[in-house]
Amino acid sequence: MRCARDTGPVWLLSDPDALNNHGLSLGTNAKAATRLIVEIAEGGTVLLDTSTTLFLRSTAQPAEQRGWADLQRFFAYPLTLLWFGLGLVVLLLLWQGAIRRAPPRALFGAGPGASKDVSIAAKAQLMHRTGHIVPVFRAHMEARLRWLDQALHGSAAPGEDPVARIRRRLSRADPDRAARFAKTAQAVRAAPEGATAATLEALAAKLEEETSQVLDEFVRPSRQR
Repeated sequence: MRCARDTGPVWLLSDPDALNNHGLSLGTNAKAATRLIVEIAEGGTVLLDTSTTLFLRSTAQPAEQRGWADLQRFFAYPLTLLWFGLGLVVLLLLWQGAIRRAPPRALFGAGPGASKDVSIAAKAQLMHRTGHIVPVFRAHMEARLRWLDQALHGSAAPGEDPVARIRRRLSRADPDRAARFAKTAQAVRAAPEGATAATLEALAAKLEEETSQVLDEFVRPSRQR
């Protein structure tokens, strides 16, 4: 269709398929389009624009400016629920890592012997503060010997001397180790009243070393199996 304008005639194409890539490949549309363009040009110059950009604006448009309002959209509802949940998860992870690195620790046990344990701990504190270090040391070492006896023979062990029972158990496997353990246990039990803290620490360290060796040989390997 031909339309008249002040700057010259304008031709409007009612069917775009006649001149697009799809239509030109059908039948003789390409030849018909060529004849049509030559006829419309009336001997003038035909300019074929192969650009893929639309140049429809006479003046350049200013670039769109970004502001804080664009960022605030990510914190508007319903995204606020997502941020709240994420913050709660982060707080729980920080609390878990910084405070609860282990199961909750009770100050006192809830078993039948809880009151007895509290009484023993209080008595030990009083004896330590009044200078009675050696009795506290002996009581602690005796508790360690009974604990080792129960680890070797079970919690239902009779009330006989734990050192004698442990020595009999060790003698069947290693008589030399049994003798060393008995000697160390006797030295711990015979700690003098005037012993210094360094002497007591050395005796305790020696007994702990012997205890660790006994556990490694008789208790821990069987548990691993």
